[in-house]
Amino acid sequence: MNNKDITLFNYVYSCVFETNQNDSIKWVEFEKICESKMNYHPFDFIMNNKNLLEYNPKLVFQDLTGEKIAEGKFITLLYSAEKDYIEYKIMEIRNLIRSFGTNAFRNLSNIFENMCNEAIKEILIQCQNEGIISINDAFFYADDCLYSIQFENIKVAVTESKSDFSGNTIIIRRNKQIVVTPTLH
Repeated sequence: MNNKDITLFNYVYSCVFETNQNDSIKWVEFEKICESKMNYHPFDFIMNNKNLLEYNPKLVFQDLTGEKIAEGKFITLLYSAEKDYIEYKIMEIRNLIRSFGTNAFRNLSNIFENMCNEAIKEILIQCQNEGIISINDAFFYADDCLYSIQFENIKVAVTESKSDFSGNTIIIRRNKQIVVTPTLH
């Protein structure tokens, strides 16, 4: 997974949550994103990342005339790739918090580009489980669907920048949470 293709991985990950869309609509949208943002065909993305994706090779091919075809069941991330993807997104949010502190959630547009609200929620819950953020009434539903996310209701649980700790402290990681204890003299 690389920074260049992350916007496409965002869409692929997000499509798992888009159960109301059929595969042909997903392919059309994916092709638009590939061509407008990345300047290449979905076939090229799939071939460059085939070790991370689950797809039907009989329906993703290049014919003898050179035409590139990607159709049928929409691609998904393999389990190991999905795990890596989520870790990558958590790292992006950690880096955003290191850079912007409590103002980090004003800068999420690039991190969550081409993602549906359900996929964003899943990443945010993973960040909460890691002890990075705390979520308080941020998810609003309408018609059994996540309608909106109120980012102002998401708070930075612990900032990890050195300037946030005063005096001599020892930082210990316990059960994925950071515990700050003063040093004894």
